[in-house]
Amino acid sequence: MFTNSSSSKSDILEYSRVEKPLNNDVEDCHKSSSRFFTCSYCDYSSTAKANVKRHVMFKHTGEKHAQCSFCERWFTTNEQLKLHIRVHTGDKPYQCSYCPSKYSQSCHLTAHILKKHKLPN
Repeated sequence: MFTNSSSSKSDILEYSRVEKPLNNDVEDCHKSSSRFFTCSYCDYSSTAKANVKRHVMFKHTGEKHAQCSFCERWFTTNEQLKLHIRVHTGDKPYQCSYCPSKYSQSCHLTAHILKKHKLPN
């Protein structure tokens, strides 16, 4: 808890009063909700509309909204696009701890370590 030698008891009580409504909001957010959003193609459902939208995009429509500015290829998510752009930029942020090898994706580094260094992941 926040403490300060110059804080009065009333300051601390005021701080506590502010925390209480926030705790209530967090509890409300995590309570089981009776409102579900459902997929129009299958029986998938979620309490978050964004989850259903992402599900439909990945599993049913294949909708792609993120385009590479280098080669104009389209991707379903911005994360997929970010990984793809590394092909063009040569960015390899994943460095092997055992040798100089670098990789653009963490899964490629893991595979390298398992195969070349025979270490558990």
